[in-house]
Amino acid sequence: MKLKTWSIRAQYFLGTFVSLSLHMQWICTTCFAVSPSAQASNNELAQSFGAALNVKATLYSGYAAMQSTYENRLNAGVFTVHRLNGTELIKTMATDLEKMLKRKRLAVERLVQVAERHAAKYDWDKEPSDEYNNIQYINAPEPSNIEEDDYASLRKQMRFKNDARFERDVNKNTSIVQVPFNVYSKGTKLLKSVGWSKALNQQFKRNLELDPSIKWQYFGSTEGYIRVYPGFQWRMRAGPHDQLNIYDCRTRLWYTQSSTYPKDMIILLDRSGSMKGLKKSIAIDAVSALLDTLGDNDFFNVLTFSKKVIPVDPCYNSTLMRADRTNKENVLTRLRDMETSDIANFKLALRNTLDIIAEFHDRGDGSGCDCEIMLITDGAPDSYQYIFDQAHNSSIPQNHFRVFAYLVGQDKNYLEPVKDMACNNNGFFTQVKSPTGVTEQVLHHVNVMNRPLAYQGDHHVTWTKAYYDTTNGDEGFGLISTVASTVYKIVPGEPTAFLGIMATDVPISDMMNSMPINRIGVNAYVYMVTNNAYVMFHPWLETKYVGWGGKVKTKLDYNSIDIDKLEKDDGHNEVRSALVNRRTGKVPTKLHYTPLDNNMKSLLISSGVYYFVPVADTPFSLAMFLPSKYGHTKVNYSANLRSIRYDAIIDEVHCNEKQMRRNDWVEIDRIAAICSLRYSDVSVAETWRYCWFKNKQSIEEIGWLSQIDMLKLYLLSPNSQTIKCNQELVNGVLFDVYLTATLQSVWSEHKMHQNTSGKGIEMTFFISRSGVVRKYWHTDAQDAYKEDRNVVFRFDKLEYPLIYRRAVSQPKDSWLYVVPPTTRGNNKQVVFAAKAVRQREAIMGVSGLMLGYESFSSLFWDEVAQVYGVDCMDRTNKRFCYLVDDNAKIVLSKENQEVGRFFGEINGHVMNQLIEAKVFNRIVLTDETAMCQVKETKKNVGSAASNVRYNLPFFSVWSYFMWWTKELVVLLANVALYNWWTLAVVSQPVQANIRNQPNYRPCNQKYEVFVANRSKTPYTNRTWCKDNYAMLCEGEFGVFNVSNSNLFLIVTEQLWASDFERERCNCSGKSEPFSPIRGLEVEAAMEDTCWRAKMIKERKRPLTCLQAKEVTSVKEQPCTTEVKAPTNSGARLLPFWGGIAAKSSKSLRTFYSAWISCLTVHMVVIAVFSVICDGSLLRSPVL
Repeated sequence: MKLKTWSIRAQYFLGTFVSLSLHMQWICTTCFAVSPSAQASNNELAQSFGAALNVKATLYSGYAAMQSTYENRLNAGVFTVHRLNGTELIKTMATDLEKMLKRKRLAVERLVQVAERHAAKYDWDKEPSDEYNNIQYINAPEPSNIEEDDYASLRKQMRFKNDARFERDVNKNTSIVQVPFNVYSKGTKLLKSVGWSKALNQQFKRNLELDPSIKWQYFGSTEGYIRVYPGFQWRMRAGPHDQLNIYDCRTRLWYTQSSTYPKDMIILLDRSGSMKGLKKSIAIDAVSALLDTLGDNDFFNVLTFSKKVIPVDPCYNSTLMRADRTNKENVLTRLRDMETSDIANFKLALRNTLDIIAEFHDRGDGSGCDCEIMLITDGAPDSYQYIFDQAHNSSIPQNHFRVFAYLVGQDKNYLEPVKDMACNNNGFFTQVKSPTGVTEQVLHHVNVMNRPLAYQGDHHVTWTKAYYDTTNGDEGFGLISTVASTVYKIVPGEPTAFLGIMATDVPISDMMNSMPINRIGVNAYVYMVTNNAYVMFHPWLETKYVGWGGKVKTKLDYNSIDIDKLEKDDGHNEVRSALVNRRTGKVPTKLHYTPLDNNMKSLLISSGVYYFVPVADTPFSLAMFLPSKYGHTKVNYSANLRSIRYDAIIDEVHCNEKQMRRNDWVEIDRIAAICSLRYSDVSVAETWRYCWFKNKQSIEEIGWLSQIDMLKLYLLSPNSQTIKCNQELVNGVLFDVYLTATLQSVWSEHKMHQNTSGKGIEMTFFISRSGVVRKYWHTDAQDAYKEDRNVVFRFDKLEYPLIYRRAVSQPKDSWLYVVPPTTRGNNKQVVFAAKAVRQREAIMGVSGLMLGYESFSSLFWDEVAQVYGVDCMDRTNKRFCYLVDDNAKIVLSKENQEVGRFFGEINGHVMNQLIEAKVFNRIVLTDETAMCQVKETKKNVGSAASNVRYNLPFFSVWSYFMWWTKELVVLLANVALYNWWTLAVVSQPVQANIRNQPNYRPCNQKYEVFVANRSKTPYTNRTWCKDNYAMLCEGEFGVFNVSNSNLFLIVTEQLWASDFERERCNCSGKSEPFSPIRGLEVEAAMEDTCWRAKMIKERKRPLTCLQAKEVTSVKEQPCTTEVKAPTNSGARLLPFWGGIAAKSSKSLRTFYSAWISCLTVHMVVIAVFSVICDGSLLRSPVL
């Protein structure tokens, strides 16, 4: 009974306590609500400080003077503002691009005509000369250990001279020839091809005269060499293979893409028990070489078979995948772990392959052109022709596919059935006996696939996607595209023969130069894609990443990035479809995200319109985005200031004020502009193309000039016929130079009479729409300090400076205030203020100043003292004041170390509540072009290293030597020795390399950007925990607009009395500081590992293609060839080998023979010993 009574009493007291607690919470909430007077004071501070900043910036920056100057000129009719027709603009830009690209295409077509004319009249029966410009022997030292040099005819001296157009030393009088190490440089066929192609030199030079902007011109021969003009010193070093000339033009994209039409390829790889050791390695090398011949328009799959047929990538079980670099690398990586066992079931493998082809083409997928079945095996018991005949009769049209067969190894017991498979199905057969012959044998299929094109005389022109040409150890002109066409030997009465590919490079920068950014304005941009929607250029395209040890590397799939990975607007799917299908039109978008920096720390949210149009005679399509309002304005000038009189030079006399008054007022503008350009410190956007030389002679006579120097030469010379300029852009420069000339006097007057340097103003500036930049330093700063600050004014080819873009994105009456990050050499904090000068929505430029941080903060704290009468950082009042920008980045704080940091890192509790109240919107962006470090797992490093190092040319030749040794002893002895060599000698150095350098792979990374919502301010609230009623957890805060700026005043007042009490107010983690997510990898769900196979995106097939139309002349072509190992591969690698191959002394040859004999005996001893000891010969070697 007593227990029951106490229970009732306890419940009563507990209920009373809870009721009182809730009542006290209501009382506290009422008594501690943000008072109207405090809110008014905070808002007053924000308004008064904003007004003070506005007055100071407007006066001293010269903004008021520029706004008045442009307004007066507009009213006087000097220039007019019109609405921009986006459709007409994109068409004009596409036409200009077409003209430039047409010049490059015509240059290639002229070379093709000259090549075919000389090839037809060349005497192919005549003994060829062995003297030509082989770059391996040009300026090379003569060997000292050989009595008679077989390559003496190739050794010569050649002089090279620096040429700015090619960014290296060149010889424009001739071309050079490069021969890869696996091709005999004195072979008869090669010498004949080199002989007739010498005639290209004259046309090379003629093309350069007709188009001084043309870059490398070259011819890639089916014999393996490449002739390049102008001549240059080819670097005989490629990657880690010192002094190895491994470049083979026949494996390059421009060669393989132009020599055949798009194709679908299925590689059928035998993984039965006999495909072990060296056979397996050769087979994998063959797969790699085949994949190298595939381009963006091709599709492929790799199937392995023994008892069962297993695709290398299980995600593509019954279909084909796009031949992009990511897919190819993925397949090759998986192949390294392939295990061999059991007996090969050819019937099952062939039927599965033919079924996949039939289903794939029935769906309308793939290239729509040719199909190839590539069989890699060490032998087959039958040709299985009945299986191919059944496929022809049921599901696959006759001649729709070809079979190419590669017999791996030395054995010839099962050669005929494999050969019949290829010869009976319009294909080609070859035997790959050694690793050194893989590339040469694989490339036969390219020539076979070209036969129908040769028979039809098809000279189709192809353009490659953008890529870096790293042939010579660097990236040359950066991203380039190659235009190429086929060359044939056309002789009456003979079958047309494929000779090679003619090509020239077109830098992507040259394409961008044809569409200057000033035409479309700020925060607008242009981009271009291929028929596969791969990006050619885009302002947000990042092709590099920072890898291990801070080293900058090229992304794996840098040139296979779909436009959908960059443009993520809801309406862009329609734009992508239009680009791929080469339509002309426009698509509006209401919500467009524009990252304003590469790190995605600031973001512009706007509406706008996409415009798009195809580029004629190319696979490219051009697109443009224009923001609403100011993005659809155009400025037209009423007079052409370029029309100067050629009878006089603009000098100091013409710049005299009295002389100027004798001219009409338009003439005054012209002369004043030219004088200002000549005698004042004015710069222009050097990455823009204002002017260029008209011909080659001008470049050679004058040399390289900056854009500002070229402009001056063009405007000040009495005869400027050597230079051509963009008239629209130059006219804009002259107007802007003239109209901004008054700023110099305004700024200097302020410095002298207003003591601007004493007020903390270090620099004032103006950036115009035409790229003109004027700067005036109010303090005596060092050159290094000035150079460091000039980064703010850096232009890109496709974008204005960041400060210009951000200033324009602000409301009309607002100034932009930013604190740039400090650098190691300059840790002084400053504040940049910038504001756009507008006329009828058109952006005329951006005016601004650079203010010392101390002066900026002093101005604020002075205002705080006047409004509050106390310091914001007085800890007895526990009040903190911050100025943050529209991305929640701290611009001002009493603690200097907090400046530049995200506000949530300082006060996570308040920032979280601001996000919940939508004062700051959290926007999550995904970078789908990122690179992430691969998490290493424990592997059999020795085995992996064996494969990696085994692919090096030196060890390929060594393995070739091993195979000949096997013929001298026994097969088992060779296997044992190979096993010992790869495990004991090769693996150790590579093991360290794999352990020390992590790999990177393409991935998706997440970023957070916080953008202020002005409509939600002013906003006040308190910080308290819903699960904690203690008064000590209460705190007030408010957010207020700083007038005429992008800044916000955040005032927080914390009510806890001690750090101990603060720890008790953790609020379940809500008050923890936090940072924006920067580059967090987005892990794919385990059940969605095949997401790439599910992403079937729309693409445009080539407009025409020739399928395998077999005619008599084509059928009569051979379907096989005798395999010959390269005769001088070893000479390229081992100097003593080359000495023996030459006519060496008898004693040296005797020594060499003895050395080989001893080595052979040693091999036999090792093999027999290993059998006796542990039976290792009965085990397969580890790869």
